[in-house]
Amino acid sequence: MLEIADRAERNGWGLVVLDLNRDTSTPTGRFTSTVLAGVAELEREQTRQRTRDALKALKSQGTRLGGQSSEQPRAAVQRANVLRESGLSWRKIAAQLDSEGYSRRSSTAAASRAVHRVG
Repeated sequence: MLEIADRAERNGWGLVVLDLNRDTSTPTGRFTSTVLAGVAELEREQTRQRTRDALKALKSQGTRLGGQSSEQPRAAVQRANVLRESGLSWRKIAAQLDSEGYSRRSSTAAASRAVHRVG
């Protein structure tokens, strides 16, 4: 918003923000807009820093972030191969893996395609 307000001032027109009751063509309006933009930027930077610090702390504690553990997919692939050798369809293999507690990230149809890809 400050860039637009600067452009307005350079080109001789004013910016009026109706929902905030701000008029950047006045000294008070420019000041208020500048302060609010500064506070918003400060909050964004503090949020970014807190997130970085929290992730760094979790990583230093050995916490694994995101994704599945490497053990479960390996076991699921091995189980899928056994089920495929017994003659089950990919869709039935996906349903069987689901019933046995192997997690998946999406629908059964997508899971059966994923099982087919790894099989």
